[in-house]
Amino acid sequence: MNFAKTNLAAPFVTITFLLYAATFAPRATAQNTIDEVDHAILQVAWSPSGNMLAVGKAAGFCDTTINLVTGETDPELLADALAQNAVYIVDAQTGVIEQTLIGNTCSANRLDWSPDGTKIASASGDSRGFRVWDAATGVLLAEDQRGGQGMSSLSWRPGSTNEMAVADIAGFTRIVSALTGEALIPLLDVSGTVVRWSSDGNHLMMGDTYRDRIRILDYPSLTTALLINVDDLWFADLSPTGNDLASITNSGLELEVWNAHTGALRLSITPDAGDYFYKLQYSPDSQYLAVTTNGNLIIYNSTTGVELSRFTHPGPLLTLDWSPDGSLLAYGGVRSDGGPAQLLIAGIVPPTTDLIGHITLPGRIAPSASYVVDLAVKLGDGGIVVSEHSATTDVNGYFTVQDLPRGTFDIWLKQNQSLAVMPSVNLNAAAVSVDFGSLAMGDADDSNVVNIGDFSILAAAFGTSDGQPGYDARADFTGDAHVNISDFSILAANFGLNGVPPPAGGTGAPELRVMETIPPELASARLRFLTNGGSVSTRVGAAFSVTLRAGNSTVGGGSVVSLLDGAEAHLTFDPTKLQVDTSISGGLTPGTTLTTILRSAYDNSAGTIDFAAGTLSAPASGEFTLVTIRFRALASTGSGVTLVQASSAPYRENVLTLDGAAITPTLTPLSVRIR
Repeated sequence: MNFAKTNLAAPFVTITFLLYAATFAPRATAQNTIDEVDHAILQVAWSPSGNMLAVGKAAGFCDTTINLVTGETDPELLADALAQNAVYIVDAQTGVIEQTLIGNTCSANRLDWSPDGTKIASASGDSRGFRVWDAATGVLLAEDQRGGQGMSSLSWRPGSTNEMAVADIAGFTRIVSALTGEALIPLLDVSGTVVRWSSDGNHLMMGDTYRDRIRILDYPSLTTALLINVDDLWFADLSPTGNDLASITNSGLELEVWNAHTGALRLSITPDAGDYFYKLQYSPDSQYLAVTTNGNLIIYNSTTGVELSRFTHPGPLLTLDWSPDGSLLAYGGVRSDGGPAQLLIAGIVPPTTDLIGHITLPGRIAPSASYVVDLAVKLGDGGIVVSEHSATTDVNGYFTVQDLPRGTFDIWLKQNQSLAVMPSVNLNAAAVSVDFGSLAMGDADDSNVVNIGDFSILAAAFGTSDGQPGYDARADFTGDAHVNISDFSILAANFGLNGVPPPAGGTGAPELRVMETIPPELASARLRFLTNGGSVSTRVGAAFSVTLRAGNSTVGGGSVVSLLDGAEAHLTFDPTKLQVDTSISGGLTPGTTLTTILRSAYDNSAGTIDFAAGTLSAPASGEFTLVTIRFRALASTGSGVTLVQASSAPYRENVLTLDGAAITPTLTPLSVRIR
């Protein structure tokens, strides 16, 4: 397919999009080409958006604009040099040439985009050295104001619209204005023929091929943070994390990785026989090193040096650049068979791993069918969902989730009757085994908390077996097709516990399951404080009792007497003004209607009260006392203030239940005046 061209004085290069994986599983391929020439691809650079590519050729024209007979500038030679050394901006999706950047009379030794993607800079071997163009219009904006020396490298400082580091062919480095071409910081007393900024713009790496050393400067202080000697240095790159740097020897026979803080040698890689390294670049996440050779593009794990993939090429590869998101890799060079040079784009799929997990289900015996359960699995990074998966265990509780990304992740795991767990796991191999341990069961409504709603589901099904009316598999925590005291024991042991919340951004967190159709006997129920006039007045040091009532016995006006099989209340109080007084009945006296006490606790330091009770027999009718709380007044309030109210903390909702249905009633706060 031939792509359209705009404003071209000379034919361009072949662009081939190779959309196959750079790991182990090739994708489908699609090849797109534009007009062919014999020039090599010397430079390529992705725009910050990943939508455009800047491409420079090795045209063979360099300062050949002088007529050797007359000694004067030859307009025809100049026109040829400008055309042959143009930099092209290409749409990375279609291959259409959007702009032709004219000005270089030598090939570009380095291309770099401004951080905002509006400008492109070129380090050229001609006497002007570097140039900056407007990427949208192709207008030349600035060029080296010093002149007289070609440039070997440049690097635009991240986060800056103006600052560039440039290195001339003689090895001198400067910080220059990309807007005017003038020096901001004149010739530094350090040298480098390869310059690279750290991704935060706070450090400048300079590889000096004349003095065989690499220096890292802190910026803007320009103090030396690191200086290491590298035998026979040819090329170097600084990892985006700033923790490592990699170098290639002039012979191309050794690639070395160094600690960028200490200078310690971490890794050494040698090429295959007959191959030699030429250029290298870290991936945006610093996990991989892409390296070009005289016939291959090779991707290594930057930590271990293990080769992950390689692409062959019929000749030396002279340039490469990762797309900003690391999903594509552009590279090119020259063909040894005399064919047209090609710019290639490969789709990059990072290595994956298989998670082999195991869970233990209390009350169940493996191997058995009761161990075969469905699981929800979510990978999180920094509290955000990376991917979501489902899995099914075998009869021994083992399961596998395939093709997960490598790296360290929080793995959130939940079975629909259990509370979620979320260990941090390093997925750093082809397969990683993780024992998620014993899951806390009892979450019948899959809300990630064991509360009165789960008890109500169990109470409604209590004493039934599979196939009988009223049986509810959600309450069968032991998986034996019966809902009995064993299931109650599991629920009671975990009552009041909640699982780890899932990472944000997924398909939705478990939540309190409130039925859309509420039985009228439940809908009429309420929670209220039984007080004289809705408030309490007392004095410092005095003890007093507050009764919390549940249900509703009002008859008439269409209302219905309530029925409840469970009630759960979570309260907060001001611990500087009140304390639960334990001198009578331990501070909390349960009512006599709901006789199965599932939780009765308080914390005088935090100012919290948690109480839950239910019944496994007939539901409670009408209004009744849920719990009586005995307080002691500690300090004066001065006037009536709200000191006792419903909790608003996650997983601590007030809940009333009947036959597995649940409501979350409002509770009018209690005003207490302490004189």
